[in-house]
Amino acid sequence: MNKSGKTSTLFLLLLVVISIAAAAYLYMEWDKGKKEITNLQGQITDLENKKQEIEKKYKDTLIQVEDLSKKMKDAEVQVASLAENLDSANKSKEEALAEVEKVKQELIEITGSKDNLVKELSDAKKELQVLKGKLKFEEQTKKQSSQDAARSDVQLDKIVVAPADNQPAIATIGRVLVVNRDYDFAVVNLGQGDNIKVGDKLSVVRDNKIIGSLQIEEIRPTMSVAKFDSQGIKENIKEGDNIAL
Repeated sequence: MNKSGKTSTLFLLLLVVISIAAAAYLYMEWDKGKKEITNLQGQITDLENKKQEIEKKYKDTLIQVEDLSKKMKDAEVQVASLAENLDSANKSKEEALAEVEKVKQELIEITGSKDNLVKELSDAKKELQVLKGKLKFEEQTKKQSSQDAARSDVQLDKIVVAPADNQPAIATIGRVLVVNRDYDFAVVNLGQGDNIKVGDKLSVVRDNKIIGSLQIEEIRPTMSVAKFDSQGIKENIKEGDNIAL
């Protein structure tokens, strides 16, 4: 075998080794992503169960509030009736007034419990949306990694798309992952490592135009929760919109 043949053989062997190493790396990344997604799905299931428990407690509390409200109205009727016979039933009136005060106090306590349950339900739903956003982010990252690996040995010419109407392109730094219109917030893929802080305002960009703004409420390691901060953004924002500072 001549020198050229040996060189070709070595080159082919090198390519085979590189291909095997790349395949092993991609498989490990795929397996890691799969485990992370399974873990997130388990967390989402737990939160769904917690949300259902809170909703049940909330409904039970409403029933208690209605029952106590009825008792309070009955007691007030009794007080009114006793007031007409004050001379002969003064003691009964005082007992009825005490019962009214007792029912009022119980109603205040139940109402406070209802407010706490509403807040817990809101927090659970927000946590659920954040986890769904994280799951979507992991799936998108995994898909992008696979696409990048498939294109790693192909060199493409750089394509530049000019913005419409010759307007300067708006520099974006992230995108919208999840939109929750029931509780007026969105989840974006900007986290603790993206030089942002609570209270920062973010512009929502689509087709190189700003359609509204968000304000950061909570920052996680890889994503953040931001409330709607401009008129009309609740109706216009959608998943996939870009984010700019």
